[in-house]
Amino acid sequence: MIRYISDNLIRLIAPINTQPQPNTVISAGTCTARLFDEGRETTLSAAEAPAQTTLSVSRARSIDVGSSVVIQLSNKTYHDGGAVTARNLETDTITITTGLANSAGIGARVMTRIGPDISLAAYGTPSLTTTTWGFQGTMQANHADVTPGMALRIEIDLDAAGLELVSVIRESVVVGY
Repeated sequence: MIRYISDNLIRLIAPINTQPQPNTVISAGTCTARLFDEGRETTLSAAEAPAQTTLSVSRARSIDVGSSVVIQLSNKTYHDGGAVTARNLETDTITITTGLANSAGIGARVMTRIGPDISLAAYGTPSLTTTTWGFQGTMQANHADVTPGMALRIEIDLDAAGLELVSVIRESVVVGY
């Protein structure tokens, strides 16, 4: 669950049970979150080559000029495409500032990113039987686009004890504790 506690604090409330062994709690290590606007996302409608900056998408209307976008590449990594500098609603294309680092296939996700990565630190006492602990971090001022009620796609990357876990959740922002 995502709680909107103040203008600049994000808190992921839930035990992180990565289960390298059943019921093992991992509460230390490096944890980061990336936020994406669920309502401003589309997919590629044509395969795109490395270095390409004009992308054919299924719904150009979903991506705003000036938005920061991330594109899923064919090798399953994500490419930071920079800002969208143009959008053509007639041809369903967008133009990005940073050409693709690798090829991207039809159906690859083009997601509007909200702000930079957020470093999260553990808080509370880890336990599998409580929700009074988790990870939290401070958002930068440019996360102002995160508002109560907004539907977010959140990618959480936990790297701890030699184990890396990447989770994706879709959640609405809730006001208060």
